[in-house]
Amino acid sequence: RGGGWSTVSNWPVGIFVAGSSISALNGIYVKVENDNTLAHPGIMTWENTDSGWLISNVDSRGYDALGHMPMEWLLIDEEGRERFALEGGAYLPGCCESWKHMHTLNRPNSDRGRLQAGDRVKFRDSARGISAGDEGTVTVVSPRYPRVDAPIRWRREDDQEPFQSPAWQLEWVSGPAPFLPNEEEEDLDGSAGGAGGGGLGSGGGKGGGANRGYSRAVEDPNREADEDELPWQVVSIFNEGTMEEIRERKQAFKDEMRAANDLAAKRHLKAANNVKNIAAPDGGSGGGGSDGG
Repeated sequence: RGGGWSTVSNWPVGIFVAGSSISALNGIYVKVENDNTLAHPGIMTWENTDSGWLISNVDSRGYDALGHMPMEWLLIDEEGRERFALEGGAYLPGCCESWKHMHTLNRPNSDRGRLQAGDRVKFRDSARGISAGDEGTVTVVSPRYPRVDAPIRWRREDDQEPFQSPAWQLEWVSGPAPFLPNEEEEDLDGSAGGAGGGGLGSGGGKGGGANRGYSRAVEDPNREADEDELPWQVVSIFNEGTMEEIRERKQAFKDEMRAANDLAAKRHLKAANNVKNIAAPDGGSGGGGSDGG
């Protein structure tokens, strides 16, 4: 029976990616809450269950997205660095050469990752008590889990007034600052920052902070785009049951691999002990001679 076309009017519950030479990019992505530690507001986001990489459909207002669309697909690594971009406007992400290496798009600061304490920032828009262009210094970055609406705490330069904002309301200027006020401050609502939070010198990586060099570029702007790094297989999954089945099969495979590795390690240790016993069958090496007479 021949195939046909159908209209998709909703986001997939999961996405399977394979074929990239970047192993952390491959795997199963599940739909999660949007990550407000990222540079662009997310419309919908999926997270790799193993590596923490993200596939995010973002609101691209404020920059010139591929195809001049109001939204864009981004592949973002575990440190929040934008690695690949794909033209938006559809519920499903494409694959292969439709994804573009970020370093070929000439977008400043896309490889800097998440904001960190000490970064100097500029407020993009106006809000209550803040004007567009107000500058300040990031003091604390809340951990990525659990998700919060305004994970970036910063102080305005002019009057040291504290604010909390999502990262996409702030434009990175420079960093880190040479001096910061006391970082052991409380949240604006009076509660202390959560454990594992991004204080001075720490980031908001999965399960803890990830240190980042401010001058380090993940991509050499002069190198050719390596097609082997592209996601050559992207499969959208719409059925929750199918998604759960895939996750269970993957977990079973990981358990089998772990058991096989444990067995191999035990056999290696047993073989090593046998070699020792052969070398010294009486429990000693270089045995002493008979008593002198």
